[in-house]
Amino acid sequence: MKKEILSWVKTIILAVLLAFVVDTVFIVNATVPTGSMENTIMAGDRILALRTSYWFSDPERGDVVVFEDPDDPTGKTLYVKRIIGVGGDTVEVQDGEVLVNGQVQDEPYIKEITEGDFGPYHVPEGCY
Repeated sequence: MKKEILSWVKTIILAVLLAFVVDTVFIVNATVPTGSMENTIMAGDRILALRTSYWFSDPERGDVVVFEDPDDPTGKTLYVKRIIGVGGDTVEVQDGEVLVNGQVQDEPYIKEITEGDFGPYHVPEGCY
């Protein structure tokens, strides 16, 4: 009986340890709190993202990424956003259209029209 209980305890401890490693090293589990990514991801959706996606390559324009809020010291607040500019790009909004390096972007995935003007903003190297 003791061997059976010990076997179960070992199995449960191993499963918990494996789940912890997978959750902290390989995947991120996030809930989207707002509609800022609609029509791609709806408010309230739960998503899983691979933390390994950018181990061997850099993010590219158009990628949807999950990242921690830099202003949250707990690291628990996650953002889900689409990259529109990479290092060296100039991003601006004019008359409701997003321009990257002077080129109007085709963004059929956006639910609502962008309002107002913004920029130009030069994206620093190593930033997105």
